Order: sequence, then C-alpha cells, then structure tokens
Amino acid sequence: MNAKTGTPVLRVIARVELPDEPKGDYDVLHEAMRRAGFSRTIVGDSGRRWHLPHAVYTRRSSEDPVTLRDRVARLAKAAHPRPRVMVEVVPRCAWSGLREVTDDDPDPDPVA
Repeated sequence: MNAKTGTPVLRVIARVELPDEPKGDYDVLHEAMRRAGFSRTIVGDSGRRWHLPHAVYTRRSSEDPVTLRDRVARLAKAAHPRPRVMVEVVPRCAWSGLREVTDDDPDPDPVA
C-alpha cells in the first residue's frame, strides 16, 4: 500500500519497441528506464531473479496505467522519435522459459 495515497503498489510491466526507421538505440532506452527505476529482471515468489525478454521492464508502482504509459513513452523518446509502448499494471504475473540471473549471466542493470 502506498502510505501517502492508500492505493495498492502493484507490479508494472512495460514493453517498448523501437521501430527500424529511423534506427532506435536500445542502449539509450535501457539507461533511461534504469534511471527511472525500471528493471530488466523480475523476482519470482521464490526470491530468484530472472531476465526479462528484450525491451521488457518491470517496477513496482501505485500509479495508474495511463500515467505510467505516458512516462515510459517520454523516456523512450530519448531513444526513438516514435516508440511503441505498452504498459500493464498487475497484481501477479507468471512466466516460463526465462533465464535465471546468475554469476555467469548477471543482472544487466545491477543496483549500485
């Protein structure tokens, strides 16, 4: 629960695609999303961390999906003038086939 608003803090899943023309810069996108508190990994109920598919990000938030979509779109425009953005706010999610974060395959955006 968000202490200020009383709204639940839920998982946000954001997917961003940078079309080929003009060529988008995913490194710029990844850095902008990282600075905004998004991660390219997800933590399961077991506490294990998994790599998300390319250009999929997650974070916790109590903001509504439209506000989050607009924020992600603004961030993505640093990497491409016309990014394609989808944001979902979900209480729970499930996945299959993701790579586990390990010492040999570390978190791409470790928290300093």
